[in-house]
Amino acid sequence: MMRREALPRVFLLLLLIALLGYGLFQSRNLIRGPVISIEEPDTAFLSLAEPLFKISGTTQNVSDIRLNGASIFVDESGSFREALVAPQGYTIMTVTVTDRFGRERSQQLEIYRPYGTQKENRHESSTSDES
Repeated sequence: MMRREALPRVFLLLLLIALLGYGLFQSRNLIRGPVISIEEPDTAFLSLAEPLFKISGTTQNVSDIRLNGASIFVDESGSFREALVAPQGYTIMTVTVTDRFGRERSQQLEIYRPYGTQKENRHESSTSDES
């Protein structure tokens, strides 16, 4: 049988372990750092026929989010959505998130839009016919 004097020490040790575990559990998001998830487009490589496309996703533990170095806005739930115009040819777009401790994470999108798509060719021919 355990001595009566040891019971408060054991109780105090268990309480300390429980508080330490709870503190680590609550700080898990700070320890993990910034999180980014790009939901649209659903692939890292995108081939476009039209110049306009959308990028959207969610973030966690983020103090700053940038798309190719330009700040974009995030709502209260951590979601973002941007409509962009892709230039012709091959482009790499980078979404970078930073937490309040300066830790960064990035995701890249590779975008290909062929030169001389049909819509642009029709537009060019209609403007040359009008002259």
